[in-house]
Amino acid sequence: MGKILMIIPLAVMAVEPVLVGQSMTTAEPTEIMSPGGEYSLSFEYGRGNTEYVTIERFTVRTKTDALVYEKTQTKHTLLDISDNGIVVGIDYDGPVSGKARLHFYDAKGQEVGTALIGFLLERMFSHGGSVYCVNDGTEGVRVFRSDGIELYRLSTCNKIAVSPDGSCIAVARDDGIHVYENGERTNTFILTSPFVRQMKFSQDNNLFGFITSKTFTMYDLSEHTHLFEYEAQPGDRYFISFDILHDNSGFVCGLDVDGGRGIPDRHTKGYLYVIDDHGTLLWQDEMQYDKWNIHVPSVQVESENEFTVSTIDQVYYYEY
Repeated sequence: MGKILMIIPLAVMAVEPVLVGQSMTTAEPTEIMSPGGEYSLSFEYGRGNTEYVTIERFTVRTKTDALVYEKTQTKHTLLDISDNGIVVGIDYDGPVSGKARLHFYDAKGQEVGTALIGFLLERMFSHGGSVYCVNDGTEGVRVFRSDGIELYRLSTCNKIAVSPDGSCIAVARDDGIHVYENGERTNTFILTSPFVRQMKFSQDNNLFGFITSKTFTMYDLSEHTHLFEYEAQPGDRYFISFDILHDNSGFVCGLDVDGGRGIPDRHTKGYLYVIDDHGTLLWQDEMQYDKWNIHVPSVQVESENEFTVSTIDQVYYYEY
């Protein structure tokens, strides 16, 4: 019995994160960073008196601030950039009509493809930038290659997630979450609540998880098995974000404390959780913030031994 008691604390300590630094959030309203920080995209608005003013100029630079290219006199109102330098410029009519035209630019700034969207909703690149996924409220989920070629479509949904390599897509609908690989459905997970806040794949596509406000659920896609469902406790803690450690050994979660309307200091305190692959809470830490939105606290695994936690005005760096 003595040997078992010695082993358990050591296992917990091996994954215990340590705060190693923090910095002010320097997000500019006219600058976009690619997901991994490999590229930055800055832009200038033109003149106009509509709700969605067009972008007159945008400039792409590397993380070392080297100029890649610049475009002028565009009609784009929205821009996205991937970690391989692919840019999608969007001519968006606004939320009333919802119509949009996508313009795909390669890493040298050459326009290589376009596509029309019936009603623009959620959109995202895969981590490597090989695919660009759009939730089109008219035509359904549409998956494009980085050159603008449409690979396939899926029926309409509430929320989407793309695997890091772009081969798998998860769509959340009222009846459940459906996972597709190269357009073919491979898994279906029944939901007790349709209000999914976030979905994610592991780096190797073997694990898939999602959060609602009160539950964190994880599946092993390779074995088609349910790993666990973890419920946030006590009742005033709510899941905001999560990410998967690179070796699939555990998960980092960000939770916000919300006592409800009229409660003093609402949305000023959060928690970080580390949960293992069996659904056991290994570590937690409290954090404070003065400003809040629906993404705070936002956790992101950066490498094999580092994750970050973002609030509106601070980024915290943890090593484990």
